[in-house]
Amino acid sequence: MMPSSQPKIAIIGGGPAGLTTGLLIHKHDIPFTIFELRQEPTEEELAKPSGMLDLHEESGIAAIKECGLSDVFLKLIGECSEAQKVLDKEGNILYTDEGEMRERPEISRHALTKLLTSHIPADHIKWDHKLLSAASSATSGRAEIVLDFGPHG
Repeated sequence: MMPSSQPKIAIIGGGPAGLTTGLLIHKHDIPFTIFELRQEPTEEELAKPSGMLDLHEESGIAAIKECGLSDVFLKLIGECSEAQKVLDKEGNILYTDEGEMRERPEISRHALTKLLTSHIPADHIKWDHKLLSAASSATSGRAEIVLDFGPHG
């Protein structure tokens, strides 16, 4: 049984930030639920091409390390490239590199979603939940937030 002083944490949004937050607090055995508007993505959807995210050392990379996913993450960045070519107006190459400077490695959104959700217990993510409102309420001298997800939530 959860102690009465233990907060119930609701994370609104199952994008990269919400999933990372959920995984970080899960690693500390803090109860939480992620509420996401989208339906749960299928394996086929997550296998499709998606946009890329570049992660910075002081934020995204630090969070991936804290989640204990650095090794798996590094295997997933191979599909993205930081290679650069600078050409003049005649097409002559002025500068080129093959992405040796991996200061901000990129990962596809779908690969990152799959990585994070694979480490979060499935019952901690509520898909197809649209938050309609949030209001504070005080009962028995205890403040709480009441979330309304409407008919689908």
